[in-house]
Amino acid sequence: MGRGTSFQLSKVSRFIKLYGDEFAFERFQLNKYNEPIRDDPEHPPQSIRIRGAYHEVNSQVSFNTSEGTVTRTEPQPRILCMPVDGSKVKMNDEVTYKGVRYKVVDPANLGMQSVCIDISLEVVQNG
Repeated sequence: MGRGTSFQLSKVSRFIKLYGDEFAFERFQLNKYNEPIRDDPEHPPQSIRIRGAYHEVNSQVSFNTSEGTVTRTEPQPRILCMPVDGSKVKMNDEVTYKGVRYKVVDPANLGMQSVCIDISLEVVQNG
């Protein structure tokens, strides 16, 4: 690890300590159809705790209509965390933050530098 990388790690670590929150992810066991087993005391979810900073990135979504194309900007929720914490989180883990339930879509190693992990989230729809 070079001097620049350790400096970047220090900056990210300091940012997360100052502005981050504690997140408790849940990993549900799967049944034989690969569906999560919820609300079953015999199959409790595994809990994964990390510290990270919630943020949103705007993404553009386009829709084709009869009059043309409509483009909307939608926020994409994410959690920035240290590589040690980010490696614990896997796709389809779930977390609740400020009353909203999210599912992990993609924990990405930004720039493949192992300086930080940016966990992409998706809102879980009830019903």
